[in-house]
Amino acid sequence: MSKKNKPFQPLGINALFGEEELGQETDITPHYVPIELILLPPSQPRRYFDPQKMAQLTDSIRVDGILQPLVVRLHPLKTGYYELVFGERRYRGAKKAELTQVPIIVKELSDQQAQRLALIENLHREDLNPVEEVEGILQLLSLGLNKSVEQVISDLHYLKNKKENKVTDNVIRNEVESTILQIFNKLGQNWYSFTCNRLQLLNLPDDLLTALREGQIAYTKVKTIAKLKNLDERQAILSEAIAQQWSQREIAEKVKEILAKTAEKKRYQPTPPRQLDDLNRRIKKAKLWEKKEVWKKIKTRLKYIEELLDSLEDETEIMSQESSS
Repeated sequence: MSKKNKPFQPLGINALFGEEELGQETDITPHYVPIELILLPPSQPRRYFDPQKMAQLTDSIRVDGILQPLVVRLHPLKTGYYELVFGERRYRGAKKAELTQVPIIVKELSDQQAQRLALIENLHREDLNPVEEVEGILQLLSLGLNKSVEQVISDLHYLKNKKENKVTDNVIRNEVESTILQIFNKLGQNWYSFTCNRLQLLNLPDDLLTALREGQIAYTKVKTIAKLKNLDERQAILSEAIAQQWSQREIAEKVKEILAKTAEKKRYQPTPPRQLDDLNRRIKKAKLWEKKEVWKKIKTRLKYIEELLDSLEDETEIMSQESSS
């Protein structure tokens, strides 16, 4: 395989950040501690765990135990406890397998270092889905730039406009650009492609984001379904696409068909006189007066219309008299 076509291999954690940023082991040799002494941090980069894969991992841990130690740090608020840095799947699997003790490696980490390490570990998962990838990269940039995610997104759009010669340059933005480029280079990704394509993913409706986050459907398929703005239509296609495992082509055809019907409905908007003429024609064609029960219902509704017309005529007459007096 040529170097040009060689698939991207994610860099290790040490390549992404220097050793001084990742902290030092306080305990070099893994050792076992009671699992109840390990607590999850307030926020974790990973939100969804595939139930089937978690069940498989739990079975494996139940038989073989945890083969790779969990990375933890001393808990910043609770003496005698540890805070999990990464290895949440193994931690959850161990709890479900009812292990009482688990192997750990303790690192000396600040809050920011722990956050960064957890994000990087999450971004290197094999089963990482596009939503988690985008959110993880944005959070990593947020830490690197010391800005909110919203500000990071704004900076990315600014750099995109700068590249496309839509804005002028400035010194402060140059420093931001340098940091952004450095992080993307270490991740082995292109910031411009990320900004133009991946960022749009976060604008998807919640129902599509959830399906994507849970790995139920591919991103390219979701983008096609997102063309449907009607919630009921979109959810119906989404459910069918997942259940029937439709291909990209099948989904595109279904969406195109629905959009065509919607466009046709919008084009055909009869005027009130045309609508009344059509209704009168259909009544005469069906000879509804010959169907006693049906005609009885129609007469009831016709009576209501006649009363409405009488009321409107009375109002018109009164207004006419008042204007002439």
